[in-house]
Amino acid sequence: MMKKRMLAFAASAAAGALLASPSVTNVALEQDAATRVVTVSYSLGEEPAIVTADFRTNDVSIGGASMRRVAGDVNKLVTNVSSVCSFTWLPDREWADRVIDDGSVKAVIRVWATNCPPDYMAIDLRVVTNGVSFHADASSLPYAVTNDYYRHDALLMRKIHAADVEWAMGVAEPDIGRDHSNNRDREKLHKVRLSSDYYIGVFPLTQQQYYRATQLRPSVFRNRDDARSRPVEGVSYNMYRAGSDTTDWAGWPSMAHEVKEGSVLKKFRDLTGVELDLPTDAQWEYAARAGVYLPLPSGKRASAESLDEIAWYSGNSYIEERGQMETHPVGLKAPNAWGLYDVLGNTQEMVLDYHANAPSEAQVDPPGALSGNSRVLRSGTYDYGLSDSYVSMRGLLDPRNNGSNSVGMRKVSARLCCPAVISMR
Repeated sequence: MMKKRMLAFAASAAAGALLASPSVTNVALEQDAATRVVTVSYSLGEEPAIVTADFRTNDVSIGGASMRRVAGDVNKLVTNVSSVCSFTWLPDREWADRVIDDGSVKAVIRVWATNCPPDYMAIDLRVVTNGVSFHADASSLPYAVTNDYYRHDALLMRKIHAADVEWAMGVAEPDIGRDHSNNRDREKLHKVRLSSDYYIGVFPLTQQQYYRATQLRPSVFRNRDDARSRPVEGVSYNMYRAGSDTTDWAGWPSMAHEVKEGSVLKKFRDLTGVELDLPTDAQWEYAARAGVYLPLPSGKRASAESLDEIAWYSGNSYIEERGQMETHPVGLKAPNAWGLYDVLGNTQEMVLDYHANAPSEAQVDPPGALSGNSRVLRSGTYDYGLSDSYVSMRGLLDPRNNGSNSVGMRKVSARLCCPAVISMR
């Protein structure tokens, strides 16, 4: 069996302060001339690491879409530091050139510390174990961000680089283009600093993703042709964290990220092995803003034209055949600067915090109020007007409400979040 040897090299990514920098050596690459299977081998240093790879021709990446059929020690946490690691790639179906000539391809291996993982994490909801993969950037993903795979079968998570960044949370009144007096206390401008990076969903949770974990379809708009891609609504805050609409215990902040058996989040955790939860109010707003302090996360001032580019709201959500405004599939409007879709409009999104007026003093990792009757809702909805669609909008949510007694819950969904530190379990 003849094999062709090709060029390979390693690139060691910078690690965070909690761990020593991981390293990789002895990278080798060869292709079987008969089967065309490419095998890459390498050795890790003393630290386990998340390993990603790229193949380049003329120093240009072939892209993640050409690397769909990879298997082995790649795009995941690799703990083998005592022997040679390896993975295979079969390029025939995806890569147009198919046959690799000697010297025409370079393999690039990158290693990431477990407390400093790559920017994208994909969690396959069809797989009970080993369903988590990591990717350096959007171009490294095996499918386009808005592909149905990431709306139906997997949770695509984006790392938010938030650690030790001081930013202004709340509304800057001259920029809002509306009478802010009614919301002045709960959207008051104040400084916030988050101590850690985190992952957050690129999309609000969809009906099909919810079904993957729960085998349930609770949404009001579940009988639509495109329902699988629409946000899941009709689920209460208490159901997400406590497993019962009427159970007032929902954990946060007194029990931190603990959730109860039977809850929606416990089902997602059992399926994925990832500590998924709702974001805090501050985590949601920091991610939604994407470094922008104007009312719209696109960096534009509020207008019907600029809102239409990024959101489903009362000006564009009317469905003629239904004679009403409704939710729409996620990912059809433009994302914010950090690649998050539908952070305004379509549905409001619940966050962990109890609702309370905003503080005046600077905050570090604010957990919200210690108690209360309502939780916080963020964003606007498909039937909100222009004046109520802005990134600092904060509403109130009855945590017991699943929509059975109110049409309001057909406007509320969730965007999941998790730490950007990968467990060694």
